[in-house]
Amino acid sequence: MPEKISQKNVDELKSLTGKIRGEVFEAFLEYALSKEGKERVETLQEKMKEMGVLIKSRKAWINEGSYYIALLLAKDIFKWKEEDIFNLGKFTFRISFIDKIILRYFTSFEGKLDVIPKHWKKHYDLGNLEAVEYSKEEKYMIVRREGYGAHPLLCVEHRGFITVLMESILNKEDVLVEETKCMHQGEDYDEYKVTWK
Repeated sequence: MPEKISQKNVDELKSLTGKIRGEVFEAFLEYALSKEGKERVETLQEKMKEMGVLIKSRKAWINEGSYYIALLLAKDIFKWKEEDIFNLGKFTFRISFIDKIILRYFTSFEGKLDVIPKHWKKHYDLGNLEAVEYSKEEKYMIVRREGYGAHPLLCVEHRGFITVLMESILNKEDVLVEETKCMHQGEDYDEYKVTWK
């Protein structure tokens, strides 16, 4: 994965057809602001504008490639490591007020699992994310992401997101999420194994 973004990278990413909600971008910028401060985030936003990456509104659908460009810029400018991208994923769910409210009112475990694909469709217009296997007795779950895997940084970010989502569903703080299958390693989909104590 290149540290610097070339014009070729930008053109390739902008040619992607998927869309992401503006609020995903807003969560990204809010995380960057909390971690890096206003001045450094303004530098990031200037670079984003130079590359044609603009956020119109929370509800607007924005080209998915633009999000990857912003993420790669942040990685370059702020020297973010994998842990920072993982924490971005955790942060994204923590500020999702509606999803937290929904989880609070579902009483059954299975009802809470229904939130996973609904949340995905609310923020991404392609692919899906869902629990495909689980055992409450053996304390594990397999979460699969299909039809969406344009950039490997998203594997890390979504591992963070799934971690906090499952902490909310299980009402536990000792949730471990491991990526066990990855499209960027030749698999047809991404899978995450969730375990807890």
